[in-house]
Amino acid sequence: MVYRIDDTTAVSTLPALPTDNISTPGYFTGGSTGGQAATRVRFWWLNMVQEELATVVLAAGLVLNKSNNGQVLAAIKAMIKNALAGAGGSLDFMPVQQGGGPDQTNDTVAIGNNTGDDQVLRYSINGEDCGPIVSGRYGWVPDDGDYPIFSIHWSGGNGRPIVGYGSDLSAGLTWAPLALYPDIQTLQTNLNTEQVTRADQVATLTANVSACVSGVYGKSTSDYQILGLYQQDSTGRPVVVFNNGTTTVYNGIANYADVTTIQTNLTSFQAQQADQNSTFASGIAARIPTNAANDGTNAPITLMNFFLETGMLWFSANGEQSNVAQTNPGTGWNAIKNITVEDDSGALTVLDTTGKTNTYAPCSANIQSDTVSVTKIGSLVIQTFEATITNPNNGGAGSVVIQLPKALTESILFTSGNALGGTQGATSWIPSVNVFPTSLTEVTVYADNLQNLNWTQAVTVKVVVIGS
Repeated sequence: MVYRIDDTTAVSTLPALPTDNISTPGYFTGGSTGGQAATRVRFWWLNMVQEELATVVLAAGLVLNKSNNGQVLAAIKAMIKNALAGAGGSLDFMPVQQGGGPDQTNDTVAIGNNTGDDQVLRYSINGEDCGPIVSGRYGWVPDDGDYPIFSIHWSGGNGRPIVGYGSDLSAGLTWAPLALYPDIQTLQTNLNTEQVTRADQVATLTANVSACVSGVYGKSTSDYQILGLYQQDSTGRPVVVFNNGTTTVYNGIANYADVTTIQTNLTSFQAQQADQNSTFASGIAARIPTNAANDGTNAPITLMNFFLETGMLWFSANGEQSNVAQTNPGTGWNAIKNITVEDDSGALTVLDTTGKTNTYAPCSANIQSDTVSVTKIGSLVIQTFEATITNPNNGGAGSVVIQLPKALTESILFTSGNALGGTQGATSWIPSVNVFPTSLTEVTVYADNLQNLNWTQAVTVKVVVIGS
């Protein structure tokens, strides 16, 4: 608590100090039974103590408070903190004493980030640089599975440095010993010895491999590596071993004796085949000749047979099979000597044994409905269809324009039409039909009752058009 006295006997301004020295400066005493009087506390001394304390609190920017007994301490802390803030720093805690501890000299120690690298601390003593402090996190990458090192010390158990690392101290540390230089020297000596041993073994293996057969030499990506080659006692033949990606396969290899046996059999077969070929050549010479080779226009007949079920002769040439039509005329008929087809019209020309030629035009029929029919004979097109005329009046013949079922391309040679007779009331119908072409795609059909009567009934007319 720091607060100026507010008793009713207090004055509002600080009284002046006495000008005389009452006695020699000293210390308070409570008096003694030997006659020493107790020290009297004077007003000016109390004012001095009060103002010293109040000045500290007020200098820190605090307000005097009679109910707060920690104002002087708070004021001292605030002034230290403000002083550091003014120097570019801050202090929210009590600083560690620099030197002066057990086995320590009284020195000024400075610790801060290394210039240009805020992940490394550097320290100095009494202004002399002592270098960086080893960091347990410098360069670590947590995403790569790195851990910070929290401790490094000498392990008496294995006689080597040991480091402790982990994600944090609460999870516990993993301890790993470090190798010493003598460990490396021993390892290097062992490595040198092993290299000499391996060099001798490689030389021996190289000499042995040079006499071995490679299982991969010349192998492509779709081939399999040969894993083994051995002589099988049961067959007396070599066996090659490979894995096809699914299972291990064992395949026997032929001996030279196998090849000579096959060659002997082949030579014997070739001799037999030569005898057969000679017999065939003699037989073929007495049969129907055929081209010796396929010249692109004609191909040799390779097979000819008579099919008993149909009584048809058939032959095969150039991979195609064809039947031969019979010609077996009866009495009064001539045998067919040749049949040809014209390229343009497709007409069939038949030559008989008397030399007479007959040509037959190709014919096709297209029945589109009960009332429409188109028949083609060679280039001639015959069309029949029906037309309905709704006004066959006398003196003004009824008519209708009809599109041909099949359009013609050259000319219309013939047109005709007729209609069945009928009655209207008691009057008989006497049909009269005329068909006139108007183009290669349509005709006009006229119908008249040839009577001076008003005919109102519709009539159906059958029309024939012939053209090409």
